[in-house]
Amino acid sequence: MKKWIKISATLLIALIITIICSFHYSYYFYMKSDEVISFDMESMPTNIVINGYETNENKLICTTEDSWIDIPLNGVKINYVEIDSPEKVESPVPVQVYYKINSEYSETNSTKYTIHTNKKNRIYIPDNQYNGVRLDIGNKNGDKLTIGKITVGNESMDYIQKVGTLKLIITMGIVSIILFGLQHTIKLMQDAKMIQSAPLTIFNKYKKRVWYAIMWIGIAYYIYMGIKTRGYAILNTLHNDAGDTFMDFFNSMMYERHPYESKVIYPPIANLIYYFFYLFVPSDIFVAGSFAIRDSQIGRVLIAMYISLTTLGFLYAILKLKKGIIEEKILFGVTLICSMPFLYQLERANMIFVSLFFLMIYIYGYNSEKEIVKHIAFISLAVSASIKIYPALFGLILIRDKRWKDALICCMYGIIIFLAPFMFFGGIKNVGLMIANILNCTADMNNTGEGLKLNISNIFNYLGIIVCNDKSAFDVVTIIMKVFCLFGGTCLILFGEFKQKWKLYMVPTLMMILIPDFSFLYAMTFICIPLIYFLDNKETNCRIDIIYFILFVLMLIPIVNTENPLLDSFKNDYYPLTMSVIIESMATFIFMIILWGEGIYSIIQKRVKGEQVVEMKTLDLDNIK
Repeated sequence: MKKWIKISATLLIALIITIICSFHYSYYFYMKSDEVISFDMESMPTNIVINGYETNENKLICTTEDSWIDIPLNGVKINYVEIDSPEKVESPVPVQVYYKINSEYSETNSTKYTIHTNKKNRIYIPDNQYNGVRLDIGNKNGDKLTIGKITVGNESMDYIQKVGTLKLIITMGIVSIILFGLQHTIKLMQDAKMIQSAPLTIFNKYKKRVWYAIMWIGIAYYIYMGIKTRGYAILNTLHNDAGDTFMDFFNSMMYERHPYESKVIYPPIANLIYYFFYLFVPSDIFVAGSFAIRDSQIGRVLIAMYISLTTLGFLYAILKLKKGIIEEKILFGVTLICSMPFLYQLERANMIFVSLFFLMIYIYGYNSEKEIVKHIAFISLAVSASIKIYPALFGLILIRDKRWKDALICCMYGIIIFLAPFMFFGGIKNVGLMIANILNCTADMNNTGEGLKLNISNIFNYLGIIVCNDKSAFDVVTIIMKVFCLFGGTCLILFGEFKQKWKLYMVPTLMMILIPDFSFLYAMTFICIPLIYFLDNKETNCRIDIIYFILFVLMLIPIVNTENPLLDSFKNDYYPLTMSVIIESMATFIFMIILWGEGIYSIIQKRVKGEQVVEMKTLDLDNIK
């Protein structure tokens, strides 16, 4: 049994590496086989016929509802048209694509689409040989639609799939051989006493340095690509609507004392904080709307104050929680702020940063021998849970430690802090309305696309589309994994045999990220709590911690997104799926599977076999025979 665990763990690593490689191979052959015709105003062929357009700075500008472009193809086989629209208008724009198979365009050989502005729009058409394509773009709102570039081509998907499958098999075989070979070599060297304790001693000694080095290499590359692309590489990892920056903050100021009638899902203490900032906004600016507030002088001052205060609070909490010299603590904080989840959180200006700060204060003080510090910690957990609800899972740690009195006190603080602000927003009766809003929001989230979200539902939604071309293909698996995450995680918090503190903190953190359907990228910011204890732990006795180290990096490092044909079916979603989201969400899910398996195995070992668990060496790959 143990031998098969070792083999399965090795194959899992090989599969992760292979999947990453397969994306690269597919993209490579996609680029080689893709482009047929691509043009902008500088390179427009003379046989292109346009009507209802102006030209300006190498762009086509649609100015009427009767605007069309004729692209002669002379029998070229194509299966898509891509329109690059670099500027934003208020609503999606309808476009009808006509295909000239013989000599005439007709309604029977046409398809209606909707294209979104401020992005590339790939419109798939029946794979065939055409004499021409006409793009009839109708802008019903009267806005100008700017087109920067048009590409007509054939993806040659059959060719990609054949090459991708072959490369997938070859790559996984090679990676598996290398990994098994490395394991066997290390084992032989240990038996010959050529090295001591395999790589664990080296890992313990250089863990922090390697983490900082990898993170800053990733950050440096992220910055380099941002400069090289004039910011587009960075924009592709943030919210898809570049005009919506900071709007989690400003939109939430618009509801005054009636948020739940406007379908707001935030608990009342969060609305109370937003209401405090609302009081600084002049009436004439407020009536102009949330964007007007953001663009005003007072709006810029308020957002600067909010970001400054929350960032300083976060750094202060790190100084309290983390071990080491102050310079290393500051470096750790700056590294996290430059990581992917924190950058996204800053761009959204979401209240999750406040919740994180209070949760970190709870972790710092809940075990204190000083009563005042403990009560501050309990109040902090109550505030954190009253802002984002799911941090309440950390309260189960008190029950785990059989601190019944402290658990009761903490629960009382939570009830008071959660319910009291309702008096300011219509009374306790709005609790039900808030819950209804949350449930409706959860349902709505499933219709916005698979990008920027990390939860289990989202993972199996995009896997269903990629593998089966059916979003609901893995719905049963989704339910099973949610139940496994919820009940398995709860059992691990209450009964798990964790000698490493970071693993205990990691369980509720992963539950907070993976279970809620509205878990966006910024939910990953909570990962900093277990990460602090993971890096500070100097006595790693289990090789599986090296896998955890790799997963921690993948969950946080900034990843530059590039176009990939495997993700083209997501391009027209409101939140398009990207490679960075796939890597971060899969790393989180795999982390949960391994940690849950390790924890459950330790419980079984102790309670069924009656063995004493020490650092959970049962999953030490070096001891599995």
